[in-house]
Amino acid sequence: MTYTVDSSNASVLKNGVSSSVGNISVGDTVMVAGSINGANVTATTIRDGVMKNREKGEGVEAKEPLRSSHAVLAPAGIQGNGQPVIGGTVTAVNGSILTVTNKSNVTYTVDVTSATINKGGTVSSLANVIVGETVVVQGMVTGTSVVASSVIDKDAASNTAGVPQVSDRGFFGCISNFFHNIFGF
Repeated sequence: MTYTVDSSNASVLKNGVSSSVGNISVGDTVMVAGSINGANVTATTIRDGVMKNREKGEGVEAKEPLRSSHAVLAPAGIQGNGQPVIGGTVTAVNGSILTVTNKSNVTYTVDVTSATINKGGTVSSLANVIVGETVVVQGMVTGTSVVASSVIDKDAASNTAGVPQVSDRGFFGCISNFFHNIFGF
């Protein structure tokens, strides 16, 4: 899927330094945070280049190919597919519908009928997702409605301090750190 990004009010970081959209090149790997409506994104933050690995204090090149010596594998049954991601706290579970509220107090209605659900690193079911847990949902977002393709229960992978654990370096580690830093999940 291709997304149209409105960057007019976005802060842009390239390799960790304040930059502009004009410095983003074709082929760069970027992470965009903002509000999504269908295939349109109103960006608040755009990051291009090196993503900081908080756990190790290292910079990891986002374009770097994953090598088995440092790759972080996606959770069981989860495959990144380019769809938007939302995250927050589960506030209700009703049939095949999750209600998720993010840190900005925006509430999403999430249809998980066809979603892969991951909890504790293994494929799970909606019956194991409970109110109060933190989830990351990937799927088709239209306003505050989401048709999920995957749901990751983040509480199952947290330590006693409530900080999501990132097992090592690599692209998925960078993604997890990015979401934790920007959105708090």
